[in-house]
Amino acid sequence: MVGKGDPVDIAIGQVAREQHGIVTTRQLEAAGLSSAAISQRVRSGRLYRIHQGVYSLGHDGLSEEQRWMAAVLACGPGAVLSHASAAVHWNLLRPLEGSIHITVPTHTGRKRRPGIAFIAASPSGAGRLSAPKVWKSAL
Repeated sequence: MVGKGDPVDIAIGQVAREQHGIVTTRQLEAAGLSSAAISQRVRSGRLYRIHQGVYSLGHDGLSEEQRWMAAVLACGPGAVLSHASAAVHWNLLRPLEGSIHITVPTHTGRKRRPGIAFIAASPSGAGRLSAPKVWKSAL
């Protein structure tokens, strides 16, 4: 059993704290876990798979913020929370049912993910207003 002072757990906890308790496979591996160790933590209930390569620590009862973060991380580098989902985050709209809106730099190489609506950003960025990146992928 891994103790509270284990350096791997400390590293995972630091990343998770900054991401609402959500971590990626890449981040877990960077902290020192192997694929087998990640699988063992899933089986034991220490990690819960939310999307392919994205996990929550210790539980699967996600808050809205955790669902948003998991969706952004699942969509990879350059992904941001956007459209109606970002409006809910900024309290401009009431919480909505349905897919989480994520803007990605391009659809190339991205797989469809349940519960996530992809919006492809303009390649040139011409004619777009500058907007704050509400939830940016930390990959």
